[in-house]
Amino acid sequence: MSERVELELPLARDWVGVVRIVMGGIGERLELRFDELDDVQLAVERLLDEAAPASSEKPARVSIAFELDPEFLRVQIGPLAAVGVGAVLDQDPQPGEFGLRRVLDTVVDSFGVVDGGEGRLFVTLEKRLSRLA
Repeated sequence: MSERVELELPLARDWVGVVRIVMGGIGERLELRFDELDDVQLAVERLLDEAAPASSEKPARVSIAFELDPEFLRVQIGPLAAVGVGAVLDQDPQPGEFGLRRVLDTVVDSFGVVDGGEGRLFVTLEKRLSRLA
């Protein structure tokens, strides 16, 4: 049976610590291995970093919804500006490039983008969880 945790906060780099605390609690709840939690944290932090406005701009608000299941952890983040994040995720990474797309391809099992209208999008990340026997 899945559980859902939602967090809404300003889309600004100085709020990443709050996201880490929440994700640490989620990791504890799901009994995640360190590498599983680290992978999801890296994906979420890179996505938020890519989407965050320049420091002089007023930050928008972003919602982060965590779906907790014994088999997977799914995270939906949005709304994000389609101009910045969408363009990066639509392109295949170039050889040697270590951008957002390559990070997500490496650390999560799947990700998807949903059009939220008005130049906004939502990104869903999914990490399948292994269970120790």
